[in-house]
Amino acid sequence: MGCAPANLPPVEESYAARFADFLEELAQKIRSLTVDRLRRGVVYVSFGLIAAVLVLIAILFILIGIFRLISIITGVTGAYALIGGLFLVAGLLSLRKGKKILESPIEPKENSAPTEGES
Repeated sequence: MGCAPANLPPVEESYAARFADFLEELAQKIRSLTVDRLRRGVVYVSFGLIAAVLVLIAILFILIGIFRLISIITGVTGAYALIGGLFLVAGLLSLRKGKKILESPIEPKENSAPTEGES
C-alpha cells in the first residue's frame, strides 16, 4: 500500500527541500558579494584610522621632544625663533610653488583694440 510503483525513478529530495537549498545558496552568494566585502572594508578603515591616530601622536611627541632639545641648547626664545624660521621658510617655498592667480578673470586678446580706459 505504501510503496511507490516500480516504474517511477526514486525521489532523492522533495522539491521543497531543493528549493530551500537553492534559496540558501543564493543568500550565501549575495552575502559574500555584499556584506562580507563591506565587513572587510570596515575592518581596513578602522585599522587605518587607528594607525593614523597613532602616527599623529608619535609625530606630536617627536616634535615636542625636538622643541625641548632645541630649548635646552638655545633657550626657549631661540627654540621658538628657530621653529618659527623653519615654518617661515616652508611657507615661502610653498608660496613660490603655488599657482599664479590672474588679476582679472578675462584677459584681453592681443588683436583687440583698446577701450576708452586703456591706451
